[in-house]
Amino acid sequence: HREASAAIDRLMRLSGESVHLALFDGFNAVVIARKDNDPAHRSVVTETEHAPAHCTAVGKAMLAFQPEPIIERLCQARLPRFTPTTLADARSLRADLARVAKLGYALDDGEHRVGVRCIGAPIRDRSGLVFAAISVTSAATRLPTKRVAQLAPLVVDAAQDISRRLGWSGTIRPART
Repeated sequence: HREASAAIDRLMRLSGESVHLALFDGFNAVVIARKDNDPAHRSVVTETEHAPAHCTAVGKAMLAFQPEPIIERLCQARLPRFTPTTLADARSLRADLARVAKLGYALDDGEHRVGVRCIGAPIRDRSGLVFAAISVTSAATRLPTKRVAQLAPLVVDAAQDISRRLGWSGTIRPART
């Protein structure tokens, strides 16, 4: 949390949207920090501190880089449907995780909460293990597809900055969307 503070503030200023920092507990994304640009625009995403990994941007950003046994365990468990767009079957989730691994960022397009769109990117520790993620979160009307393409590199840069502060020396470059 301490190492992420400056990146969270910078991402919030650059995006003008809410920023979330989460850790992976094996099944869920545990939100440990939330920063809103405008107190009147409080985050529309989480009322609780735990969010399912299979249908959130921070969760999928972490899950896409986990070892196969962890992904398999989650897929074997029930994947609850929260909205009509929730990826609630293993095949769809695995296809989306492959896309996340290729691009270097995840998208939640109303999968956890209707009308909410989020962009998340993985945070690595010194050894390269993905254990956390950062995201930009907004109402889908404020974050249209064109803006996702503009903000995704900023989210990835923030995640890389935090990872570097934690001792990771690699890089991930998101593919163009």
